[in-house]
Amino acid sequence: WKNKVADNAKGAGLAVAAGAAAAVGAIGLIVNSQRELIEQQMDVANSLDTTYTSLSNLERAGDLAGVGYEQIIKASQKLQVNIGKAIQGSDAQVEAFDRLGLSAQELYDLPLDKRIAAINTALEQNVQASERAAVAAEIYGAKNGAAMKLLDAEAIAEASKQVELFGLNLSDIDASKVDAANDAMGVFSMGMSGAAKQVTVQLAPAIQAASELFLQAAEDA
Repeated sequence: WKNKVADNAKGAGLAVAAGAAAAVGAIGLIVNSQRELIEQQMDVANSLDTTYTSLSNLERAGDLAGVGYEQIIKASQKLQVNIGKAIQGSDAQVEAFDRLGLSAQELYDLPLDKRIAAINTALEQNVQASERAAVAAEIYGAKNGAAMKLLDAEAIAEASKQVELFGLNLSDIDASKVDAANDAMGVFSMGMSGAAKQVTVQLAPAIQAASELFLQAAEDA
């Protein structure tokens, strides 16, 4: 009876250990995938002089308005170039922002989602309906203007609420933690690789001896 209890306890312990290992493995996969996605989005945010949360807001606003994330990024890149040209005094871009009644420098100082919300609000309020497409094309690029006009301030505000509600907004501090984790994972990976190599070296003679014994047994048989 005691042996049976002991065996049952041992089996339960093994099951718990196996379950824990599986859970840890699953969590590891989730963390690794999210770590890579966060790093990629932070790289895009930095290239557009904005924040991780700002891009998350725009991605969700795109979902709500039917505008693809890739198009939002392309339009944002074009917008960044045109704001830079306006700040430097390029005539076409200066005229476009003047028609909106907006300062290019003040727009540049805003997070990207607020830049786009301000531009699209100004398009509705300060530009005649017949001219909005042309001005939007001048700001966002010819292929992006019509789609980007759909990202109005209301859609972006609603997206921002949802992003905050579900914890998708990361601060720069949060993102820096992920970046530090990426560095740590690199060190960890090097350590595991080195340990694996050392184990392989130590086991090599045993593996060779085992293969020779197997070959000898096969020949004897």
